[in-house]
Amino acid sequence: MKTLKKPITLLIVLLSLGLLGVAYSVSQLQTSWNYITVFTGSSSQTTNPFIAPNGHIRIDEFVKSNSSYSLGIMVHEKDGAGTAGLTSNHLASSDGRLLGKYYTTLHDSSNEYFLEINAGNIESYTLVVFYDGGLQFSPIMSVIFMLCLALSLVSCTIIIQKKKSSKRLPNQ
Repeated sequence: MKTLKKPITLLIVLLSLGLLGVAYSVSQLQTSWNYITVFTGSSSQTTNPFIAPNGHIRIDEFVKSNSSYSLGIMVHEKDGAGTAGLTSNHLASSDGRLLGKYYTTLHDSSNEYFLEINAGNIESYTLVVFYDGGLQFSPIMSVIFMLCLALSLVSCTIIIQKKKSSKRLPNQ
C-alpha cells in the first residue's frame, strides 16, 4: 500500500495543477472586438448602413483639431426602432490620437445601423466601428487551457484506475 500512495499523491498534485491552469485560463478570457468599418470626415454627415451581428457596438474616436471642438455621434437602427447617443465635447485641441472608446447596445432584428455625426470645429475625425465577437482566448491561452485540461483528465483517469486496481489486489 505504501508504494501506491506516492504515485497517487503525485497524480493528485498534477490534477490540482491542471485544474488551477484551467481556472487561470478561463479567467483570461477577453472580449474580441471585430472590425466593421471606418468613417472619416471633417463635417457633419449621415453614414451608409453597416451590419453589427449582435448589436453590441464599439466606436473608437480619433480627432484632429486646433482648438476646442464638439463631436456628437448618434447610432441609429436602420429601421428607426432605436437610437443611442454618444457625445464628445472637448475644450482643448487634439492631434489625432485616440480620444475615446464608446460602447452601446442596440437590438434590431436586421442588425443594420448607421451613424449620424455632428461635428463642430474639427479639422478631421476618424471613427472606427467594431462589434463584440464574444469572449475568446488569446492563442497562447488556448494552448495552456488545452494542456492543463489534458493534464487534469489524464491524472484523474490514472488515479481512478489505480484506486480500482488497488481494491482488486487484496481480493486476488
